[in-house]
Amino acid sequence: MRRLALLVALVCAAGCSSEKKRTELILGVATDLMAPTPLTDVEMHAYRLPEGVEVGNQIFMISGTLDEDYELPGTYDVYSPTGTADRIRVVLDGHAAGNKLLVERTAVLTMVPGQTLFVRLGVVSACEGMNDCPAGDTCIAGRCQSEDIDTTLLPAYTAGMEKTVACLGATTFVDTSTKQPLPLVSTADGGAPCGQGTCAEGVCLAAAPGTFSPTKGPLAQNRVASMQIGGKLITLDDDKGHVLFVGGLAVGTSATLKSAELYDPTTQTFSATGDLTTPRAYYAAAKLRDGRVLVAGGINDAGAALASAELYDPAAKTFTATKVPLNVAR
Repeated sequence: MRRLALLVALVCAAGCSSEKKRTELILGVATDLMAPTPLTDVEMHAYRLPEGVEVGNQIFMISGTLDEDYELPGTYDVYSPTGTADRIRVVLDGHAAGNKLLVERTAVLTMVPGQTLFVRLGVVSACEGMNDCPAGDTCIAGRCQSEDIDTTLLPAYTAGMEKTVACLGATTFVDTSTKQPLPLVSTADGGAPCGQGTCAEGVCLAAAPGTFSPTKGPLAQNRVASMQIGGKLITLDDDKGHVLFVGGLAVGTSATLKSAELYDPTTQTFSATGDLTTPRAYYAAAKLRDGRVLVAGGINDAGAALASAELYDPAAKTFTATKVPLNVAR
């Protein structure tokens, strides 16, 4: 592991990464290319932004020999001596014999004060010859993408992360000394890769604030017009905070649905619950003080307004008609 101050490059023992509240990035350099043929080395340069002044460089020689210095995967530690959100640009050049440029990879990173974070930068076969991406882009897994990485989504570094992958993506990185793929480790949630986040070059990123991510399972029934326009989803008062989905229209038809289902926010899955007594769409719904849910009005298959109403009991998971209907269908 190499360490780079933004002012001075220096070598430091691996134990330095355990210091508390250290502002740093552990750069994991990895490849899927055959080594030492055609890949013989990866040269890394780091520049301080916005000045563009080079603040360090390192050459990872690829010998293909077990325990040889600088074999890949390798790491390089970039840190801020002042603990501030320093911004750097990293350039990786992968060379073949005769110093021929095979792959160039760039990244722009901003350190997060008080955190030691891990990012993997791949020099991969899918990017061979793709050294002409537009300004501000770089080749990642065969596509030109933004070189700017949101470091607030990166995971905290733990020793050995560079030698494993947390999720499977477009590239299978290899250990150049053993020629074997980096082993896949199970994710923290024990289930789907990366939970609600995304997989980036074998690293699980956190979900970006203010963005949507898919649930682990779809609705049991495709439905539209499930409640009146502008209405709110109903969260139940049970121990899991289930969300109730009721009725609506079958997709592509005018047929109203009588089915209902519950969303479990813990497992991120949907499951069927009791059916409505009357199929309906565009209805009104409200949670009562006792935890039951009132579902009233709406329209039927013919588009006619309904006067019927019913109650959903979360404990029994059933709907029952109210003792009286609405005074006016609506």
